[in-house]
Amino acid sequence: MKLISRKISAKDGFGTLHVVPELNADVWHLFNLLEKDDLITMSTVRKVKSEGSTGTVRSTKQRLKLTVRMKEQATYDATTSTLRISGPNVRESTHVKMGAYHIFTLGLNDAVKIEKARWDAVHLERIREATDVGKKAELAAVVLQQDGLGHVCLITEHITITKAKVETNIPKKRSSKAWGASTQEKQVAKFYSKLYEALIANVDFNHVKCVLVGGPGFCTGDWISWVWDEAKRQENKTLLEHKDRFCLVRASSGHKHAVDEILMDPNVGGRISDTKASRDVAVLDRFLRLLDTDADRAWYGSKHVKYASEQGAVDTLLITDDVIRCAETKERMELVRMVEDVKEQGGNVSVFSGMHLSGKRLQQVCGVAAILRFPVVEPDPMEMAGSLAEAGLSGEGGMVEEDEEHDDDWYFNGGLQGMGRMQAQ
Repeated sequence: MKLISRKISAKDGFGTLHVVPELNADVWHLFNLLEKDDLITMSTVRKVKSEGSTGTVRSTKQRLKLTVRMKEQATYDATTSTLRISGPNVRESTHVKMGAYHIFTLGLNDAVKIEKARWDAVHLERIREATDVGKKAELAAVVLQQDGLGHVCLITEHITITKAKVETNIPKKRSSKAWGASTQEKQVAKFYSKLYEALIANVDFNHVKCVLVGGPGFCTGDWISWVWDEAKRQENKTLLEHKDRFCLVRASSGHKHAVDEILMDPNVGGRISDTKASRDVAVLDRFLRLLDTDADRAWYGSKHVKYASEQGAVDTLLITDDVIRCAETKERMELVRMVEDVKEQGGNVSVFSGMHLSGKRLQQVCGVAAILRFPVVEPDPMEMAGSLAEAGLSGEGGMVEEDEEHDDDWYFNGGLQGMGRMQAQ
């Protein structure tokens, strides 16, 4: 993300940020920065009515610079990497009345200025990550299967982007009499070629550290052998020079969800250990294992994790950006304070992206979890409910209320510990 200007008070957090999103992940960062009551200033096109000397009214499109106050959460479109931001106009304009509603469509390379009453620590950390010029896509993944389905994905710190979906109708061997063996071979070669072209077009080896190639059976090995032969035939030096960055992994299919499978493969852990996506997967895997083997050190839900933080017991805090973004103002302040407390106590904080599969899995654990340094005696439910009510935490999305304890204990202990057992196998 390109930073044009940043004027944020260190005293009270009031200020403005002027940026230009340059990557798909930058739009996702902005989605997590924007909140209700923020002032958004952008250049936009709007129909303007004007009356001529004869009394006729004409409607023309003009480019204007407007400022609106967000009255509801922005909507994110992952397909087009755009945000829709709506609200009333709050600053004088020649053509637009005060209070008139306008909708911005924010996409790549659209400059936007954001003004907040208070930029908190989570906001500032996300700005730092988004504007770091060294933060590009660290990983690429190609998943494919024998019937002609493949995906080429880029994996950044916060989002998995599908750059290409390749589909080719390949007949099965048992139907080769109808199709003809040569036709089947042509279809396979066509599929390999389309996947190869998608790889070349979308993977920048100046930034990508590793290309994971996954799929069932022998299809990955057959395709990668075809790739090297084709690269030699085309004298593609860029691809041949980075041959050592390719890693073959076994996956169950060529669908996008198989990307999460190959990230968890222990055989590639050393190759991608320094990427955030793999670190998040490893942390979640550790939490699920503890949930199965040492449940006293694996806590989840905003109520219980906050209590453990107050005892100085949190070694690693796991939280999704969905939880932070969707929280009401008072509850968000408590969550931010919990994040700061864990860091001050020497703990680690992993903010999971809702656009990664690992973030979606954490969301099944209410979006907030913690790995403890040592077991903590569980507080009395009535006392904890009182302290949380004073703090402003509703407990929504956290652990269950007292009258629901039996049912949800069965669900979480059975369901989540089952997830832990699957990870351990």
